[in-house]
Amino acid sequence: MSGAKHSGTAYESTVEMYDSCVDTWKIVGSMPVEFSVRLTVWTPNENVCVKETRTTTLYWITSARAYSVMGFDVGNNCWRQFGVPLADKLEFATLVRWNGGLGLVGGTCGGSVCVWEMSEGDKWCLVDEMPIELGLRLLCGKRNWEEKLGNGIGLMGVVTLKGKKCLIVQ
Repeated sequence: MSGAKHSGTAYESTVEMYDSCVDTWKIVGSMPVEFSVRLTVWTPNENVCVKETRTTTLYWITSARAYSVMGFDVGNNCWRQFGVPLADKLEFATLVRWNGGLGLVGGTCGGSVCVWEMSEGDKWCLVDEMPIELGLRLLCGKRNWEEKLGNGIGLMGVVTLKGKKCLIVQ
């Protein structure tokens, strides 16, 4: 907490890192206000950790429509945010590790499920789309993914895309 003039106080969002080798916490920087609100209110606890050549980044996806992704570069202590394909049309979306990088699985109204992977320059590339017939079978007669996945009930399955298995857990 930082003190403010007069009788009020102001809250400063900080990023703290835990070092398990020495059992200590360390403040490594501040968090933009718009990120702190989105991370605390609109983000599930799950994150995806991607180890790259020079750094490691933690990614979260917001649950607020339209979806967006936030990332924290652990090595450089910096934040970034980027959009999600079909963000305003997706009924569910989740981040996954894909080929050592970041992937996204999302479903649209009517049963379509797509898998994207993050490429250079924070650009999403479509990997594959589940055939609509399979999506409709997974919906089990429901009209949309929200009906199928509502009330905390999840969908778990293994989908094979172009010879690679992808575990979808929602």
